[in-house]
Amino acid sequence: MLEARFATRRPEALCLAGSDPSSEVFPRGALCRAFLTSVCGPANGAARCSDEDDTLALRSWVAARMTSRGVTLSEDDVVITRGAQHAISIAAELLLDPGDEVLVEEWTYPGALDVFHRLGAEPSVIVHGEARCAYVMPGVSNPLGRGMPAGERRRLLDLGIPIIADEALAELRFDGRLERPLFADASDRVFHVGTFSKTLSPGLRTGYLVAPAGYRARARQASRRSASSSGELAHRVVGAFVEGDHFDARLGRARRFYEMRAEKLVRSLQRRFPSFRVHEPEGGYSLLVETDRQGDELSLLQAAAEHGVAFETGSTFRTDGAISPIALRLTYSQISPIWIDEAVARLERAWNDFHHGRLQHVPRRSDIRELAVPAFDSLGARARSDAAE
Repeated sequence: MLEARFATRRPEALCLAGSDPSSEVFPRGALCRAFLTSVCGPANGAARCSDEDDTLALRSWVAARMTSRGVTLSEDDVVITRGAQHAISIAAELLLDPGDEVLVEEWTYPGALDVFHRLGAEPSVIVHGEARCAYVMPGVSNPLGRGMPAGERRRLLDLGIPIIADEALAELRFDGRLERPLFADASDRVFHVGTFSKTLSPGLRTGYLVAPAGYRARARQASRRSASSSGELAHRVVGAFVEGDHFDARLGRARRFYEMRAEKLVRSLQRRFPSFRVHEPEGGYSLLVETDRQGDELSLLQAAAEHGVAFETGSTFRTDGAISPIALRLTYSQISPIWIDEAVARLERAWNDFHHGRLQHVPRRSDIRELAVPAFDSLGARARSDAAE
């Protein structure tokens, strides 16, 4: 897949790109305590080989949380994975053969598309034959940042096909509402995916998969085959964290943190780009902007680089990879709120240069990997929030 993240090498670049949560909301102190518990506790877990007992606390916590949402589970029904991407891969490998069709939404998570393409499957918004399964993000989608409406949920369930339900961002709905999982209505064919990488720390790479009963043993075997010692330690740390910390209170602070930034970004975009369709997010930490402009998105990327702002191109998140009409995914987790207006102002200047053809250099599509470098906001203050202590 084309790496569409693009940024300037200028050190003062402002970042509206990326897929990681803000480090300002990481519960550093609590995670440090959880780590010490994991390596120095009575079981001395880090000094021995892992087995399923090492994830018992975490699996029990996930089962209890799912039960509170209308799904009756035990810890034995939960498979711990190395993040949501790993869980999606396991589910897809259990379901798909080369040539199978996967029903996906028009705008979707590119990591899932990568998995399906690797397996030789064919993602499609319009089902040409009989789809083998569907992939959706019903809680909070990426890149739209919105939940799936009730009518769409019902129509999806009525198809009667297996569903990979990715809830990686569901816990970050601004209103704190967690909808009834699709698994609760079709436990015989829904693969429920969750993760702590978006709510605690991406470096922990800890997620989980709840598979239908008929697939559960194979899902557990697949997870074991790809396990690593570093991943197992991360699982123990997360288990110790959720056992000993007020997870929901920290989630509430993270939701308010992202909601404030989202509101500021939406207002700035609506003021400077009144003709664009700005999808106001209901959660997560990114949003989608659609335009009616046909053209080469790479030229807009180049203009943005020249003005010192980074974003991600819409083609990365389109199922068909189309580059027109031009769309942008903007992430607000990595930028200080005091620089959001400035970032949008730079984007406006870049758009004007692009629109009027005032570009110093029009890049080739092959240039993107060379030019794609991590962007960062070196101007914004990195003040620690209470949630990070």
